Amino acid sequence: MITFFKNISFIKFIIVGIINTAIGMALMFFFYSVLMLGYWASSFIAYIIASLISYFLNKKITFESNVGNKTGIIKFFLLISVCYFLAYSIARPFVFFTLQFTNFSAKEMEQIALFTGMIFFSILNYIGQKLWVFK
Repeated sequence: MITFFKNISFIKFIIVGIINTAIGMALMFFFYSVLMLGYWASSFIAYIIASLISYFLNKKITFESNVGNKTGIIKFFLLISVCYFLAYSIARPFVFFTLQFTNFSAKEMEQIALFTGMIFFSILNYIGQKLWVFK
């Protein structure tokens, strides 16, 4: 498993991910804090927008894939959907359980959960893209 992450695609994925994460994170916290759309709506809308950017960057730069856009986009959005719901469904209860005896407010814990969900999502997403979408 360690050698799985030692290849150049993972490094490219991280670089593309940093760019994409900055966009997605800015959108997510804007939707949550400024537009007050709530936990699920904020993360969902931000991930839709960031995912479109991510698909094309990862297809061309990270995995240098020749997969057709019709097949690739369908697989990509199926993967994104599964990763999104898994990551964010796990992140919120995980953070609330872990931080239950702290002085964080529920809103602060939700913001921490949004960030934690991004980490969970990224790990699941890389594995799925490498082994299924762009293989």
